[in-house]
Amino acid sequence: FSVEDNGLGITTEKLKEIRQLLSCDHRESGKTGFGIFNVNERIRLSVGKEYGLVYSSVYQEGTKVEVWHPLL
Repeated sequence: FSVEDNGLGITTEKLKEIRQLLSCDHRESGKTGFGIFNVNERIRLSVGKEYGLVYSSVYQEGTKVEVWHPLL
């Protein structure tokens, strides 16, 4: 499923940081996005690494977050 808004969106730099955080197997201290990392990691640990969160955004147009999770 996905959640989408038509708000300010995320800058290219911040979106790159979020995507990099979601692709890691561990969170580095001092970085932002602990909640995002935690939700993504819980999904990956419970149902597999091919699942989790996918962020896409266009600055000043909006953001979309997809949650990839199998139907159980």
